[in-house]
Amino acid sequence: MGDRAGNMPSLPAVFPDGMAPTVMARSNDGERELLMMRWGFPSSSPKGPSLVTNVRNTECRYWRSYLKPEFRCLVPVTNFCEYHRAN
Repeated sequence: MGDRAGNMPSLPAVFPDGMAPTVMARSNDGERELLMMRWGFPSSSPKGPSLVTNVRNTECRYWRSYLKPEFRCLVPVTNFCEYHRAN
């Protein structure tokens, strides 16, 4: 496995548009590689949030091409939270 993230300390949190350690398979040989990547994805809706951090509707045509194996990755975490706007 390749490591382009370096000997990094643990992160207290990762926020949208921030950097996070990510495990991806290299396309040429299938070896896994650890690297830092920007957390988030451009929104499918111009009226929605600027970045999306998860895909909830895999049937949506916008996401179909990004659900292919070559776009998949693993983000190692110890916990997570889901933002909820207070009423």
